[in-house]
Amino acid sequence: EAMMKRISDEQTRLYDRCHILERLVDATYAREHVPNVHEFTKQFFSVAEDMQSLPELGITLDDAITTDECINVMLIENLEWGRNRGFFASENKNYQVHRHLLEHILDCADNALATGTPLAELRFGHDAALIPLCFILRLDGCYDTPEKHLPRFHRHWASFRVSPMAGNLQIIWYRREGSDDLLVKFLLNEEEKRVPEVKTDAYPYYHWKDIRAYWQQRLQEL
Repeated sequence: EAMMKRISDEQTRLYDRCHILERLVDATYAREHVPNVHEFTKQFFSVAEDMQSLPELGITLDDAITTDECINVMLIENLEWGRNRGFFASENKNYQVHRHLLEHILDCADNALATGTPLAELRFGHDAALIPLCFILRLDGCYDTPEKHLPRFHRHWASFRVSPMAGNLQIIWYRREGSDDLLVKFLLNEEEKRVPEVKTDAYPYYHWKDIRAYWQQRLQEL
């Protein structure tokens, strides 16, 4: 509860720096007719974002939002990701509902390697699945969520870095002909990623036996 309050207080501080409503209507009218200015700001920004998907209308709300306000709302939403998914150590671990994705990856890998047949397994989803999966896999830059300095939280973890538009995770296995040493590497949004808690002597490649053992351990922890 203490952590929830800290996050809420930081979000309130950021919302108080947004003055979208004040630029749209008379301040007295706003006080009398808009009971929750912060919620208005959140919803107005959401509509402004979605308008980008309808260019044929020729309508934009961007002129009503300053650059600083865009940044503030981004920081608010970034904290919301951490809170809602339980990325903070003191929070409920809501990201655990996505453990089945890791189980599925392990099953597919085991089946493909057992048959010796090359296989491409594709899965399409949303940031709501990709971001928790990368957190579970503990890819570099995807799981460092410090609680001490919430105003600087985005410098350590930011949702748009993990899952921008067209975000994707690629896990690629390699086997040299005649060798039993399987290698694997990770690409997040086409960039090679480390798994800091697993040692390797061949980065960006990892020995599959080490990654598999690490993933099995992660499943026990979830």
